[in-house]
Amino acid sequence: MSTTQLLQRLVLPTPTTPEPLLYARTTGDAKVVQGGVVLQAGATLSFDTSFGCSTSVAGVD
Repeated sequence: MSTTQLLQRLVLPTPTTPEPLLYARTTGDAKVVQGGVVLQAGATLSFDTSFGCSTSVAGVD
């Protein structure tokens, strides 16, 4: 069973952002979609970039 939990509202790059790595970085099975990012177990999303805010989140089972 899958659970969705809102952690925080952030401004994310969109699927068509020309330079998404300026805003956020992903590892593992992470996909930027319209309105958010979908993280599978073990994937991470971090904002330790010039435009980010030094926050990271991780996908869990």
